[in-house]
Amino acid sequence: MRRAERGALLAALALGASLGSCAAESEEPPLPPPNCDESPGELFERRVRPLLETDRPESCSECHAGGISLAEFAREDACESMACLIADGLVSLEDPEGSVLLSWIERAQGTGPLVTEQMVRQEYLGFRSWIEHEAACGQCREATCGDEPTEFCAIGSSPPNSFGLATDPGDCEQETLEALFRGTIYKDRDRCLPCHFVEEETAISDAPRFFTERGGCGVGSLASMRAILRRGLVNIKNPEQSFLLLKPLAESDGGMPHEGGDKFLKENDSHYRSFAHWVFRYSDCQTAAAK
Repeated sequence: MRRAERGALLAALALGASLGSCAAESEEPPLPPPNCDESPGELFERRVRPLLETDRPESCSECHAGGISLAEFAREDACESMACLIADGLVSLEDPEGSVLLSWIERAQGTGPLVTEQMVRQEYLGFRSWIEHEAACGQCREATCGDEPTEFCAIGSSPPNSFGLATDPGDCEQETLEALFRGTIYKDRDRCLPCHFVEEETAISDAPRFFTERGGCGVGSLASMRAILRRGLVNIKNPEQSFLLLKPLAESDGGMPHEGGDKFLKENDSHYRSFAHWVFRYSDCQTAAAK
């Protein structure tokens, strides 16, 4: 297969089991029950290949999830792509409809003339069909997410599409909180090396791993944020008591015992300020939303 054709196939796979062309005109019918006699490869041929045959392929290239290109999730085949989405906390086989990736796709809601609400809906239904098929059939359960070279997201440098303490717009939009995490905690993640990094082989075996650099700045930061929240490291009701702040904080400053030693000081420590800023902002937004 020529390189261009292979690239198109991988990009289409990452766009995910779409129910036909992005340029289709009619609403899709309700999703049928998963057919476990159909292999992931067959599902790809039936649901994804039409994307490559559309007369407006540039429309599909505009489809996106929360500002992150879905092509960033592409791997060699459907099962490895699914394994990586699960590993990054973006797909839940226990609650397919609640998968983070589906919420990203829904967020697009027709962002321009090439990305209509109908196209977003088709993409949502396609991904949901693919996820529900794996949840019901488990045909990719043995697949693993292999390493893939990606552009390194430098520690200490503000990543693209991020907000820092000085540029925080102050609203509670999900996109803002994600960009703020990227420009605060993810930028200043170096003091959590190596113990809390998924890819580090020298980490303490029982240390919780929540930072990942897989997928570059965009995917890596979002997956890391989801892992931190999923592990309950942020205390919404009492953010100052969040494990994410107390575990690395020096015990002399009120921190908790930490096998990795003191990492933060409460005063005059830019890393503590970065972590605390996002934790308090996220907690305040969640509290306001619950009222």
